[in-house]
Amino acid sequence: MILEPVYNKAYDFEEYGWAVVQWEHGFDYINQYGEVMLDIPYHSVGKLYEFGLVRFEENELSGVMNTNGEVVVPAVYDWVNLYNLEFYSWIMVEKDEKFGLVDTEGNVIVEPIYDDISMDSYSEVFGEEVAITIESGDKKGIVDSSGAVHLYDELGEFSKNGLAKVKIDGKAGFIDKEGNMVVGLVWDDAFDFEDCGVAWIWKDNKYGLIDIQGNVIAEPTWEYVSGFYESETTIIGNNGKYGFINKNGEVFIEPQYDWVTGFKGKIEKTE
Repeated sequence: MILEPVYNKAYDFEEYGWAVVQWEHGFDYINQYGEVMLDIPYHSVGKLYEFGLVRFEENELSGVMNTNGEVVVPAVYDWVNLYNLEFYSWIMVEKDEKFGLVDTEGNVIVEPIYDDISMDSYSEVFGEEVAITIESGDKKGIVDSSGAVHLYDELGEFSKNGLAKVKIDGKAGFIDKEGNMVVGLVWDDAFDFEDCGVAWIWKDNKYGLIDIQGNVIAEPTWEYVSGFYESETTIIGNNGKYGFINKNGEVFIEPQYDWVTGFKGKIEKTE
């Protein structure tokens, strides 16, 4: 036995290398030798993350302290979420069923006035970064790296090229995770970018294709289109007839068939 059973309650050692134990007066974090590394005289304590911060509760409100015992976020929130620090340098907070963001020194970055905030990791999109999405009423948007909020009538999913569809006043375009309008609001509608780097756009009841710079590679011509999915070709159709187009906007089989299935892989138009 390494440590004697002298605590009211004890928990497993965490990735930081300390374990939390409970006494009559509150909680301590101890090392493997039983030495007190951090005294927490509060009603409840959360997980100590490897970046050296832990959530605590006082008078049924949540705050954050560091491994020196210093309170870095005062206990004024209904909840604080430290999990996000694995992906971003801000802490999600909740107050009166509204959400906001603070930094690791307790400075308010985004006031807790929003209906929802999501810090989903897009590791396959942005590497180690994330896109922070936000909701307010019927609006959705993003929080850029300065803490500014950008709201839109609609917000799509960020694709592998780092762009997401947005709509304002009935017109669609594409933004990056900083809220920069990469593709202007010129389309009646649009669909999220495909893995092959193109997106279907909708104009005057017809579909066309654009690339990630917003260049039109196939004019809005088609009444019916399908997604590329894992292929570089897909189906197009007009007047009940169907053919095929590739990701370069080249129609290599004109719409002429009553019914078709999709190709898989890479097919190029040849002369």
